[in-house]
Amino acid sequence: MKLGWEATGSKVMCEGSPYTDHAPLLVDLPISPENICFSRKILKCDSDEENNFLSSVTLGRRALNFSRLDSVDDLDLLSKAISRVISNAWDTNARNITVTTRSKEWWNNKCRDALATYRHTGAREDWRLFRSTTRSAKRSFFDNRIAEIASTNKHPWDLMSWVKQRKLPAVEAIWYQGLPCNSLPDLWHAFHSSYNAAANHSVQLSILDDVPCLAPRP
Repeated sequence: MKLGWEATGSKVMCEGSPYTDHAPLLVDLPISPENICFSRKILKCDSDEENNFLSSVTLGRRALNFSRLDSVDDLDLLSKAISRVISNAWDTNARNITVTTRSKEWWNNKCRDALATYRHTGAREDWRLFRSTTRSAKRSFFDNRIAEIASTNKHPWDLMSWVKQRKLPAVEAIWYQGLPCNSLPDLWHAFHSSYNAAANHSVQLSILDDVPCLAPRP
């Protein structure tokens, strides 16, 4: 057997039933938390950077020459020019952010400035101002999100994950005949009963009488 992962330990349960050639294989797999952290460029919606990006694209498009499109080469050159305009506008106005497991979509510059002020002074008033700023940012973000889903996307069921979020369990027990298999003997009994249900049962060999016999091999 060639396993596609690295195990810290394994054990073959050979003390099972003597009426089967199957044996459970217990494997210990190391599981460690994964830190998600990567950078990307973004443009905040309804921000000054987004307005500058749109203005740059509009001005760059007006400067292009659309009068000569007589051949495939002319069309290809124009397509590359439009791509350069958009790419330059994006590189100029988009900003780099670092996405981690603690990143929040509602976080904005006001929250960042309020947190920096509190860290600099440590005053209780600045802490209250920071809390108020984050609550206002959350309210504004989710109000806009709800309005977008209700009026633009027309997918009100997208809000159900916020109302009642359900996470899948990390581990789920195997059930057999309506009972969970929480121990190795129960698990072995479930596997043995499922894959060796015909053990110790009588076999009717008379059904082979209707099968024609083949000539013996030379």
